[in-house]
Amino acid sequence: MVMQFDIIHNKGLRCCFIGNKGNINRELHKHFNANGVDAELVSVEYALAQPPEWLESRQFFCALSGLDLKIELVRSLKTDNWFSIVDKSCSFPFYDINRIGVNTLIMMQNSILDSNNHIGDHCLLYGCVFSHAVVVEDYCVIAPNTYIAFYTIGEGTHIGVGSSIIGRLNQANYIASYSNITAHSRVSKDLSVTGTYINNRLLNSEGSMDRHIL
Repeated sequence: MVMQFDIIHNKGLRCCFIGNKGNINRELHKHFNANGVDAELVSVEYALAQPPEWLESRQFFCALSGLDLKIELVRSLKTDNWFSIVDKSCSFPFYDINRIGVNTLIMMQNSILDSNNHIGDHCLLYGCVFSHAVVVEDYCVIAPNTYIAFYTIGEGTHIGVGSSIIGRLNQANYIASYSNITAHSRVSKDLSVTGTYINNRLLNSEGSMDRHIL
């Protein structure tokens, strides 16, 4: 086998996947070990119960998509030793490690088409295309076949499969934090109120902390 992923923000410590009930964590853990990377898989409860010296000897990754648990884990663990994982099949003409946050998974064949894009911490991205000044804030989850241009995606936003989110040049286009964008939506306006949207229309006030759409 050949390692399918690059490890970025790598501190050379043992890799620890937190969340043994999550399928992505389990599969990544198996893949890492099968390719000679020293990795372990532990539960959230186990990680939170460990002493400081255990935390200092490891670097961590958590692919859980449930926001409430993930945010609580990050806040409670109190470590800066997070690494990110980038699929080697990605197309990054302007790939810059400094524009990708920690504990972020970029999986499947993503493309980033210019150097003015930024991806935050604790994000999950699957098969997306970003072009023209896209900012993805922390804790976002973006499903496959999504295209985004000229937008800031607010913290904690979940975007469903096959969405097209296209703003305008030299205009601040924004999706409110902790929103849900349902699958196959077409977004072209500011969505300034947190909630669940189809296209540009607000369906209800339930955000990604209330309703898990992915």
